[in-house]
Parts: sequence; structure tokens; C-alpha cells
Amino acid sequence: MNNKNSKKSNNKKNTSKSIKNKNNKKVIKNKECNKYFKTLFMFSSLLKLLLIILSLILIVLYIKNNNKINDLNENINDLKKSIIKKDNEKEPIKEEVIIKNKATKIPVLSYHRTVTSDIRNKYFKDNSWVNDLEEVSKELEYLYNNGWKTIDLDEFYCWYNKECDYEEKTFVITIDDGDSEAYYNLLPLFEKYNFKATMFSIGKEIPEVTEELNEPKRLKLGYDKILELRKNKSLLQVESHTYNMHHKCGKKKAVETLSYNELVEDFENNKKYNFKYLAYPYGIYTKDMLKVTSNSDIKLAFKIRDNKYATRLDNKYEIARIEIDAFMKMDKFKKIFEYAKGE
Repeated sequence: MNNKNSKKSNNKKNTSKSIKNKNNKKVIKNKECNKYFKTLFMFSSLLKLLLIILSLILIVLYIKNNNKINDLNENINDLKKSIIKKDNEKEPIKEEVIIKNKATKIPVLSYHRTVTSDIRNKYFKDNSWVNDLEEVSKELEYLYNNGWKTIDLDEFYCWYNKECDYEEKTFVITIDDGDSEAYYNLLPLFEKYNFKATMFSIGKEIPEVTEELNEPKRLKLGYDKILELRKNKSLLQVESHTYNMHHKCGKKKAVETLSYNELVEDFENNKKYNFKYLAYPYGIYTKDMLKVTSNSDIKLAFKIRDNKYATRLDNKYEIARIEIDAFMKMDKFKKIFEYAKGE
């Protein structure tokens, strides 16, 4: 009996141990599973984070590359526009012109105010500085009919520097003082004969807006018309007659009384108009004036009353001009151009 009981007791103990062992194994397995899932979860989270970071990097790179592509496209478009613009601006290829009789000297004519015949006869009959429009028309017609052609001051500058050549029958038209009649009365004549001309205006007397022609009232061409002429590349252009030297101080001309510094100040005041060429008021200049002119942006300066042709040997700040006044007869005018033999 005792043996049987002890056996039963032992069997119970063994069964209990076995159950405990099984439970322990389950616990161990559960722990291992939990550890595995934790590791897997962490790995998954880390992988997600890496994917997010990678996605952000790719987005940033895409944006940068897209901007670069846009910039590149803009640069390409700008380049195309630039090329098209340059092609449009290119002048047509001109055939080389063989000049048989090259001009070695060129007459530079100097006119002043020009009014209609009735106004001149009524108000300016004894004034040699106010030309008759009808007479000027005859002079220009004579030159046109005899094969004379004009050049502007840029072209004259090119010729003076021996960079250009022109036919012997080449001349230059200049008009002093900046009166608006040059625009209203002379420009239609220039357009009729395809003649180029340059008017020299006094900077201080240039109004902002040009008044309508009202002869005999003396009016100056305004800055509005000067800009219009430049923009339209008109046959008539405007350059400098100084800023404020076209007046007298007692018996002397202003330029003869001004100090070097005052001359410099006059040129500074005129800079806003971007003039490149100058005609001395009354044709008068001093050593200081020559020095100031040579130190300025002025390319050429013109005298008056020389009554001879300009040559390439002239000092570039002392270019000769021929005065065409109101008392000049047609015969005398013609003789000026008979002298042009390229000698």
C-alpha cells in the first residue's frame, strides 16, 4: 500500500515537473518571438525612415534639376532671341563700290536761320544770318542736279580718320544756333533730295517741348524733337553749339572771357544731351577752349568763315567750314563747288 502511494506521489511530481518544463519552454519561445518581432518592427521602422529620407533627397534633386532645366531653357531661348535680333540688325551685304575719284577734301557748308521769303523780306531783309528758304532750296536743287551727295558727321569722322572713302562730289551741311525752322522748313527739303544735315544747338536754349512754327518769332528746337530725330534716324541730326557760350560780354565773345574751369563747367552742363560734335559759337575759340574740347567726349569741332574745304590734315578740333549767308549770290555759290576737283 505504501509502495503504491509513493509511486503515485512520484508520478504526480514527475507530471508536475514535465508541465513546468513545458511552460518554461513556452515562455522562452514567447520571449524569443517577442524579441524577434521587436527587432523586425525596429528594422521596418528604420527602413521606412530611410525610404522617407531617400524620397526627400530625390524630391530636392528633382526640384534642383528642374530649375536647372528651366534656367537652361531660358538661356537657350535668350540665346535664340539674341541671335534672331542680331540677324535682324545685320545690314544687307553691300557690294564693294569702286570709287574712281576719291574726295581728298570736302566742303562743309554752314547755314544759320532759314525763314520763308515773305518773312525774310518783311523782317530780316538786311540780316545776313537769316537765309531765304527759296534761295536755299535753289542751292540744294543745284547740288542735287549736279550729282552732289551728302554725308553726316559720323561718316565725315570716318573719312577724316581715313577709314572711309567717298566720291569727289561729297559735301556736308551744317546749321548753327538750333532754330526750329531747320525742322519745319529745311527738313522737308532734305527729305526731297535725300540730303543729310547736322544742326548745332545751344544747350541752355533747348526747351523740353518744341513750339509750333510761328515766324517771325524765333523759337528753338526742343529736346522732344531732338530725341524724335535720333530715334527715327532722321536726315537731320542735332549736335553741340556749347551749353551757354553763344553770347557776348561787352565787346568780347563769351568764350574769350571764360576761365578754364568755367569752360569745363559749360561742357559738363551739356553732357546730358550726349553730343559728339561741336561748332564753336561765332567760330571763336581760345587755347583753353581747345584744351577743354580735346579732353571731352567731342570727336570733332568746327570753325567758321574759313571759306575753304575741310581736309584730313586739319586739326580735328579746327575743322574748316564755308559760310553760306543770305547775301551770297548763286554764281558765287556755284564757284564753291567748281573748286572741287580733288586737287
